[in-house]
Amino acid sequence: DRSGRYFARDMAKNYLETCAPNAIIFTNGDNDTFPLWYIQEVEGVRTDVRVVCLPLLSTDWYIDQMKQKSYLSEPLPISIPREKYLQGIRDYLPVYSKVTEYTELQKVMEFALDDSDPRTKATVGDNKQLSFIPCKNIIIPVDKSQVLKNNVVSSEDTSLIKSEIRFTIPGSYVIKNELAVLSLLQNNDWSRPMYYTSIDTRETMGLKSYFRNEGFASRLIPIQNASSSSQFIDTDILYDNVMNKYTWGRIQEKDVHVDEFTIRTIRIIGVRDMFNQLALELIREKKNTKALKVLDKCQEVLPSNKIPYDYYAIQTVEAYYIINAFDKGNAILKDWANECLDELEYYNSLEPRFKPLVNEQESRSFTLLNMIIELAKKYNQTTLMNEINAMKLKIYKE
Repeated sequence: DRSGRYFARDMAKNYLETCAPNAIIFTNGDNDTFPLWYIQEVEGVRTDVRVVCLPLLSTDWYIDQMKQKSYLSEPLPISIPREKYLQGIRDYLPVYSKVTEYTELQKVMEFALDDSDPRTKATVGDNKQLSFIPCKNIIIPVDKSQVLKNNVVSSEDTSLIKSEIRFTIPGSYVIKNELAVLSLLQNNDWSRPMYYTSIDTRETMGLKSYFRNEGFASRLIPIQNASSSSQFIDTDILYDNVMNKYTWGRIQEKDVHVDEFTIRTIRIIGVRDMFNQLALELIREKKNTKALKVLDKCQEVLPSNKIPYDYYAIQTVEAYYIINAFDKGNAILKDWANECLDELEYYNSLEPRFKPLVNEQESRSFTLLNMIIELAKKYNQTTLMNEINAMKLKIYKE
């Protein structure tokens, strides 16, 4: 029964509401594309944002569409002439290190699109001539005045703005959609915000360290993250999105059935992790009151009776503990431990001939329970730890 559940629609709205006005958002496939098309085409939500489906950007007809105005979205600044990206032309461009030093993107694109000079072609296979990318290391100059004029970063972060962005193209080739992205990077000059629904894709072109986490999408900015494993977070932007803009399709309501696919989607896109990362960053900024509100909001919109706890809940509990909200952290751990214990009790009650069929599930529940116990131990929640340990021993003793 799907009645009363508007999760797909609200998530589409959330993706678009993440974006600043007149933005470009790169999507990766069905689940982060079709709902966005629906919410724009049918409900007229945020038609200023141009949704660019990266797999389709490898076709000439879709690039044609992107170069046209659509509702409130102006044409994308892709400057590749049509005859240079027709089907069968520049579908695949090898990347060679003919030049080892960093080279401006404009020069690289001029080389890759040149059909007059035979030196811009590589011979492959049966004497087939292919255009190629002459270097892996690329520079995009940054006009700081343009960055500040378009509110790409706040004035407080002016000193962090790079004078140029340096990146290395991953892999040994570029395909047509990546060539189109390079053309956008060359011509956009920070005039339109550029977002990706996921930065773990080839099409980010080696720019992963230049993204800011703004919620359901990450924005390309001319500030390089100190860590390659985490994104830059502007807590004001992310807090406003999470606490004020996002809606959740009524999944927390009692009358709504949340099916396995919805639960899986929430895990894959890391909704609980988004709340955690914001809370932890607020804690680092010594804004514990706001962090507590974020953690409570997470529990409100993702109640465990609808969205079962997963590994991300460890961070939720830890964040509660760090700001001394031990009662709330303990409530989660106790609730979660009881879930694991119920599962283990069931698996342990099965006849021996059925045990091999649930080995994986039993191992997962056992691992999670031990993680819960270790977390309670780490933060000196001895009473809770002893209580859970005693229940676990009782199950296996029986």
